[in-house]
Amino acid sequence: MSSKPPAPAPLTPADLDLSALEYMPLHVERMKRSVAWIKAKRNPEIGFYLINLWSAAYMQKPAASLPDDDDLLCDAAMCEPRRWPKVKDAIMRGFILCADGRWYHRFVAEIAHDALEKRIKWRKKKQGQRDAAGGDNGEKRPPVHPHVPGDTE
Repeated sequence: MSSKPPAPAPLTPADLDLSALEYMPLHVERMKRSVAWIKAKRNPEIGFYLINLWSAAYMQKPAASLPDDDDLLCDAAMCEPRRWPKVKDAIMRGFILCADGRWYHRFVAEIAHDALEKRIKWRKKKQGQRDAAGGDNGEKRPPVHPHVPGDTE
């Protein structure tokens, strides 16, 4: 009797929240080379759902993840519920179900990690500029925290 291998660990930290960022980078050339996108060329409806699902995952907490719930996935994809069973496999290509019970997309997770690194560098740079300018004039600034990049500075 074979047992199912354990689900992998989540691909992003549980508290990674990028929802305050106004955009998600879209690596167009890499996307165009992906199997999912090549299949979407034959069925443009799939491309619409893919973009919606990828961007919804990016804005979730934790970033790059989606809940394991068909109604919520269908809604995030902006798919008609009657179509979901027919297109789900194509749309969920590249997502993996992790140990926390959420679906993660490897490439969206990679983009999320990149955004986090850039945000941390930006915040440290801004703090250095404030320090060089003579301090923060008594203003309280959020600490540089690795999983809370969503300030509005």
